[in-house]
Amino acid sequence: MTSCVFCSIAAGAAPATVLASKDPAFAFLARDPLAPGHTLVVPRRHAADLFEVTDDDLAAPCCWPGGWRRRSWSSSTPEASTS
Repeated sequence: MTSCVFCSIAAGAAPATVLASKDPAFAFLARDPLAPGHTLVVPRRHAADLFEVTDDDLAAPCCWPGGWRRRSWSSSTPEASTS
């Protein structure tokens, strides 16, 4: 079992406001946002750093429908909740 917060969110064991979830990645609102709509898009597969993330993992969210991006900008919920 890893102590990676992103793996915990992916597994549903940690709370997050998930905006989109489609293999091989998912998007959720940052817990401590730097700006309204601050969204993290991370691969479901654990990676210790950016060099372990595959090209497919990086490219996949670019093909998602755009609705999740609009939801991130319109969301003003500061607290995290499991979706």
